[in-house]
Amino acid sequence: MTAKPPFRADHVGSLLRPPELREARAKAKRGELPAAAVKEIEDGCIRQAVARQEAVGLEAITDGEFRRDWWHLDFLTGFDGIGLKASTTLKFQGVDEIPPTPTITARIGASRPNT
Repeated sequence: MTAKPPFRADHVGSLLRPPELREARAKAKRGELPAAAVKEIEDGCIRQAVARQEAVGLEAITDGEFRRDWWHLDFLTGFDGIGLKASTTLKFQGVDEIPPTPTITARIGASRPNT
């Protein structure tokens, strides 16, 4: 095994959201920013993330999952019978955002593709 770079590494998954994207999402949730404007900001942040990954020579590149809200909840709510409710107990350290809690609202099913 080589102890010197380049090490083989693939990055797949989430990147930390840039401040402008976090702010845009917060404004959208308050009804202060339309979805089209959020998408435009997401597009710019994704372009920047891809450029940074290319600049350091990564061969596997991620969009940072910048279009997702909460990766696991976006996945779960893709199923029939799963909903979300506001959480008052769950909180991540160092951030103000509190993720909602998934709830079973009906029989669980899969009537549409889950992306």
